[in-house]
Amino acid sequence: MLQDLGDRKVVDYVVQNALQLVPHEDIYVVVGRGQEEMRLHLGNAYNFIHQEEQLGTGHAVLQLEPILKDLHGDLLILYGDTPLFRPDSIRGLLNRHRLRQAELTLLTEVVDRAYPYGRIIRDSSGNIIDIIEETEATAVVRKIRELNVGAYVVRTDTIFPALEKLSPSPIDCSYRFTDCVHQLIRSGLKVETYQTYDQDEVQGINTSDDLASAEFILKKRLFQPHRLEDEDRVAFGTGGWRAIIGEGFTMHNVRRLSQALANEITRQGQERRGVVIGFDRRFLSDRAAETAAEVFAGNDIPVILLTEDAPTPLITYATTLQNSAYGLAFTASHNPPEWLESFSRRRCAAARRGDSTD
Repeated sequence: MLQDLGDRKVVDYVVQNALQLVPHEDIYVVVGRGQEEMRLHLGNAYNFIHQEEQLGTGHAVLQLEPILKDLHGDLLILYGDTPLFRPDSIRGLLNRHRLRQAELTLLTEVVDRAYPYGRIIRDSSGNIIDIIEETEATAVVRKIRELNVGAYVVRTDTIFPALEKLSPSPIDCSYRFTDCVHQLIRSGLKVETYQTYDQDEVQGINTSDDLASAEFILKKRLFQPHRLEDEDRVAFGTGGWRAIIGEGFTMHNVRRLSQALANEITRQGQERRGVVIGFDRRFLSDRAAETAAEVFAGNDIPVILLTEDAPTPLITYATTLQNSAYGLAFTASHNPPEWLESFSRRRCAAARRGDSTD
């Protein structure tokens, strides 16, 4: 975790993500071997907890119990060797956890290449029922591409009693945090997931090859940055949200708008109804539709994403036919080429480049 990665150490990226959400005094760093170097590097602004015996991830979290046993709130757990999560993914994880009022929410990723991570097992209704670690997975299970990527939000008054009941793994005798997830699921408690869609985020650092891969990912981000546009306004008119491509109409604002709609669907308990998303031939309208689809899917809301351009009336009809919670159409409408519009409303949502969503 103290290897150089870009202009910082690996652990610095993890700590920076935590600092987006909480102050220094609310960050607890569990350290074992090499703790002196870690303390020296991070300084005195954080709380350090010494794990005398390295008995696994569940055991590491359990070291916090004497300090946090009286806290009745949420605990965010991040691994120190997984530095590439984007802040938006961590915020999405927290948002999902609170909207669903879950006991535990974990970050997952659907990948198209192999990683040595636990596989997410779901039932026919899409509910998470198990996590099977790579070392224990059969050949069939290893084909599952939804992975547990190592970020969690959990209620403290739930997790510590569960950790105390953990048994050591028969594979390596460690106390694994994922075994605690099994326990919560079997107890009937609400366990949720939030899915991120940038595969680069899940790259962990365990070998020199991993470190080289992470350095390449950072270089890609340098040349293809996600702009920070938290102050951008998404203003609505009679036809939806309309803005100039690359200024107001950005993928960042499409994500913000889609998350707001996903929040409303979740509050209303309408997730299973899903959404319909379409686009026309205006520049980047297909990309905007895909971006919106990723946000809804990350919130466990089923998406019907049209595979070719379609007029707004057709998308409106499909939304009604499917009884979807919302429909979105990203469309040019009557606007000049530099504009895009996004038009959306419950049971009918359309989005146009230069225009926006109701």
